[in-house]
Amino acid sequence: METANASRYLVQLCTHAAKVGDHLQHGHLRGAHARPEVRGVEYSDTHGTLDLSWGRCVLDVDPDGLTIRVDADTEDHLRGIQDIIAADLQRFGHRDSVAVTWQPPRVQHDEEA
Repeated sequence: METANASRYLVQLCTHAAKVGDHLQHGHLRGAHARPEVRGVEYSDTHGTLDLSWGRCVLDVDPDGLTIRVDADTEDHLRGIQDIIAADLQRFGHRDSVAVTWQPPRVQHDEEA
């Protein structure tokens, strides 16, 4: 996500997840996906980790903006987490017209391992 306010959005997303985590596990719906349970949130001004029942979201501030990596246990959960994260960040950054652009995962070849 390209933005000059990456740290602010990282902190805002992590704070939001920590505050509403208890409510999200009770079947709160957003679009077609139920929200996963928030199991843990850790963050600083430059790095954040959301541990969710469906997977994990890692956020890092870099010179171009905010890099977001999502790992999930199924393809549906991956898309669900991506949808939730993108919707929340776009809602937080509506005045800045922020947009989250997801890249396909990189495949690691055996010689890279």
